[in-house]
Amino acid sequence: MNIIIVCIGDWDRFTKPCIDSLREHEPGVNLIIVDNGSPEPYPSGWWKSVRLNETVSYPAALNAVLSKINKDKWIMIANNDILFHKPFLYRVKHYDPNSIYGFYTHTAFGRDYISSWAMIFSRSLFDEVGLIDENFTPMNYEDADFCWRAVDKGFYLTALMRDSFGIEHVDKSGRATLNEYPKCTAYIKEKYGIS
Repeated sequence: MNIIIVCIGDWDRFTKPCIDSLREHEPGVNLIIVDNGSPEPYPSGWWKSVRLNETVSYPAALNAVLSKINKDKWIMIANNDILFHKPFLYRVKHYDPNSIYGFYTHTAFGRDYISSWAMIFSRSLFDEVGLIDENFTPMNYEDADFCWRAVDKGFYLTALMRDSFGIEHVDKSGRATLNEYPKCTAYIKEKYGIS
């Protein structure tokens, strides 16, 4: 499984604890850390590192890796402010490759989507849906758009229980609210013909 975590700073506060918890419970994952132009470059380790010398949008940082990863069956994109409390790959092996999985379902403009703070999907689904739309800059609604494109192609959305999976979203402060980036709101409304 590929796990992609995009980070800007907060190495000691969030990223290192996240990596340590993942290594404790799932040391065999292919972890890719995208250092999105952090002021102090991240250290190297057992994970794969991609250093972007300047900060780009969240979708662009994800795409920098999604377009190049190997053909493992499953992909997880996640924030750096999460902790893993138990093994989980044995669960993912049994998931339906025709669904996007996640731990929080939002509704926007009458349609559901999985939040990208932790989102799991198959490589085959990604190959059908394509890259994250970089017009959602710096971030907001890129996860809605990805889910909606998937659903429009016949895929599904599945909400998971955080406790049973063993994942904790440690810090939600400072995250974008739905109206924080009006450019992204205007773009998704235009893209989907929402009045």
